Amino acid sequence: MIVAIGCNSNQTSKKETSTAITQEQLDNFEKLLTADGYFWQSKNSRACAVEILFRKDKTATVLAENNQTYIRGNWTFDKSMNKLQIAWEGSDQVFTEVATVNAEGTEISFTKDVYFVCGNNLKRLNLLDKRFEEKVESVE
Repeated sequence: MIVAIGCNSNQTSKKETSTAITQEQLDNFEKLLTADGYFWQSKNSRACAVEILFRKDKTATVLAENNQTYIRGNWTFDKSMNKLQIAWEGSDQVFTEVATVNAEGTEISFTKDVYFVCGNNLKRLNLLDKRFEEKVESVE
């Protein structure tokens, strides 16, 4: 009886195929995420859209439901593991890996949704107004 065992040398490891982010992009990821004058928008096919502002002090704000919902959170990025973790106020924590960053730094894809079911792709937009200032209800 002859048993043949083959090995495909063209296989790549999961680590190599799961990420297309370069070391330089990893090193600069926090600067990209928190750049002054910009925020990030995520949309999906279910008409869910959120806007997220990541701050240098490791806090974040999400605006959802046409800016009617204002949610705070805390975030951290571990570049050695390529992992972004976000704790949204009153919700479960999100733990995701950066999959790609385009060459211009205007689009980021993650392996999981950044804010629940609203998508895993972020697009950078200019911050032209004060939408992320905390909503304060007036008392009369």
